[in-house]
Amino acid sequence: MRLFGLVTVAAISLAGCDTRPLDELTYAEQQEMLQAFTANCAAAGVTKSDPRYHDCVQAEINAENAKRGRQSSAMVNIGNGMAAAGDNYSRSAAANRPVTCTTRPPVGWGSVTTTCY
Repeated sequence: MRLFGLVTVAAISLAGCDTRPLDELTYAEQQEMLQAFTANCAAAGVTKSDPRYHDCVQAEINAENAKRGRQSSAMVNIGNGMAAAGDNYSRSAAANRPVTCTTRPPVGWGSVTTTCY
């Protein structure tokens, strides 16, 4: 039960994350990301006129793609964990279900119904 709770919390925390690689974003989304990367570079002291600008933006792109890749892997792992937890629950429930057995009494006629595990 604790594992299910942790998996649920992790799934909720990653639910809003966009895991698409940057080259799969729309043009408008790419322009928005470029503005964010430019702002990050400017905060680091690298402006558009600086020769290091292209390197800075490329580093930002690489970092963003790496982050999105980690988020995608985490979501796959969460899905696999939830599937495994469901399988374990089903196996456990099937293994612990009561089974009806029929036995013959040592003396007399008829049968006795018992519950077996």
